[in-house]
Amino acid sequence: MTLSSPPDITRSPLILVLDDDPHECTLLGTLIEDTWPHCAVRAGPPTAALLRDLTHPDGLRPDLLIVEQDMPGCMGLDILRAVRATPGGQTLPVVILSADEDPRGAAAAHHAGASTYRVKPTTPGEYRSMLADLLLTFLPNRAD
Repeated sequence: MTLSSPPDITRSPLILVLDDDPHECTLLGTLIEDTWPHCAVRAGPPTAALLRDLTHPDGLRPDLLIVEQDMPGCMGLDILRAVRATPGGQTLPVVILSADEDPRGAAAAHHAGASTYRVKPTTPGEYRSMLADLLLTFLPNRAD
């Protein structure tokens, strides 16, 4: 049995947000940066190059991945499955965001390996609260 090395807490945690909506990316990125300035945020659409890097064994390793479920040509659950199939991808916290409140969506996300499924908040205050909860849950040693 090999023990994995502890996370490098000297570097800023990287939160990767994948969403096809540039306004959502800006909102989430800004809220994260404003609330936790020590976090590095990368937000944008799931490009083919980014997905290759994210699923390559020596590729991009964010500390938290937040993925929109419903995107044209690329569903969040497909990204989740690809990440989980990558060596080391089983331990990455992955949050699936969706506007869909149907419990079947949450069940499908959990079945695919999501760390959690969240319905998109409707106000910046609700987003901030959700993000605080996610950071405290998945990056407890990094939260302010």
